[in-house]
Amino acid sequence: MTSIAVDEINPQIAIGLSNGTVIHIKGDITRDRFLKQRVIHEHEQNVPITGIAFRQWAGDTVLYITTPNSVILWNGKEKDHLDNIGAGPNCVVATEPDNNVMIGRTEGIYYYTPEGRGPCFAFQGTLA
Repeated sequence: MTSIAVDEINPQIAIGLSNGTVIHIKGDITRDRFLKQRVIHEHEQNVPITGIAFRQWAGDTVLYITTPNSVILWNGKEKDHLDNIGAGPNCVVATEPDNNVMIGRTEGIYYYTPEGRGPCFAFQGTLA
């Protein structure tokens, strides 16, 4: 397991794995013995999942999925590829109160909404 996200509003969990798989579990894990689980993402080249985050958008719950070379949005039914540049481990954070994500890369910090990449905050030097 490389990452985990828990939705505080709807009873669901997403688990990212090192082989590029994301497993979605729906239901209250503390009460239900029989939970619905399914694979919602598989990467054919075993690229690890580096970050996942549930966020609310226009009344729906969406899940951001990052790998080292992509940013993907899952809306509960289908996936949308947001970017061909991803994130390294521990470089993804969910933002409050706007319910989006920010991704740190060596050249700057990128802001993502369900509509795609937003503003970039560039800086000089290298990240340590």
